[in-house]
Amino acid sequence: MSERDDIHLTPEEEQRIQASVRALGEVRADDAFRARLREQFLSGTIPAAAEPAPEIAAPDGASPGLAAAEAEAALEPASPPQIVALPSRRPGRRAWALAALPALAAVLAFVFLGGGEPEWRLQGVRGDGRVVIAGQAVDASARTDLSRLVTDGARYEVGEGVEMDLVLGDIMVVGVHGPTTFELAARDAAAPDRFEARVEGGEFRFKSGPAFRGHEMVIRTSEGDAHITGTTVAVYKDPDVTCVCVLEGTARIGRDGEHMDAVPAGMRKVMFADGSAPKVIPIEPGHRDGLIEFEGYNRDTFR
Repeated sequence: MSERDDIHLTPEEEQRIQASVRALGEVRADDAFRARLREQFLSGTIPAAAEPAPEIAAPDGASPGLAAAEAEAALEPASPPQIVALPSRRPGRRAWALAALPALAAVLAFVFLGGGEPEWRLQGVRGDGRVVIAGQAVDASARTDLSRLVTDGARYEVGEGVEMDLVLGDIMVVGVHGPTTFELAARDAAAPDRFEARVEGGEFRFKSGPAFRGHEMVIRTSEGDAHITGTTVAVYKDPDVTCVCVLEGTARIGRDGEHMDAVPAGMRKVMFADGSAPKVIPIEPGHRDGLIEFEGYNRDTFR
């Protein structure tokens, strides 16, 4: 493709186009648009640009516009010759850049809004039993069905004898040891770096990944919250108590902003349903072993 020196954008036009492209990153498409664009992109069914109208072939030495005019004149009574304005057959760089903006907006919307956010997926499942996701019961051995049901904002009931791990890109992995009931809260568009989970009962484990930096995970129970900014923890919940064990790093754990403790590795905080004073004490060996086992299952998750 040859270069042309007679087509240039003025500095003002370049600045205007650059400003328009930068502004595209702030466009927030609705879920329906994102889903439709994702489907078209993956299936290759994005509508192609309309084909230009065919030109009438011109005799040697004649221009296409004159050939079209002669063909039209042959079908009508003789009339005074007309001057036919010919459109440019090679639009300049300026026209191309302006015309490309809508297509560029669609591509950027897909990349930054639809294709750039990781989604929860099933990492592994072990044992025999039943799992209920968003009200749909599935046998733990039906991995394909389980994978299909895993989604942001769902409520999970993992039955006795089943262990299940879920991963969110390179951000985090969570694991549960049944019987456990928990919910992964839907992400808030106003706080995209914050994640929440609610544990109603059972054992819930968490490990941050290499892309977790700058994010926060809040694990809630009826007795208190654990605010995590990069660590490996386990939350044990029964009707009378919540116990949060920290294997690596540090987690802020407590009932509210005025009762938060920075709990370091090797320690746990126990919070009681009856309002008794919480305790920060060493992790029990059994809880430590469970977290080490969880890390072993997910040693290669982020590689």
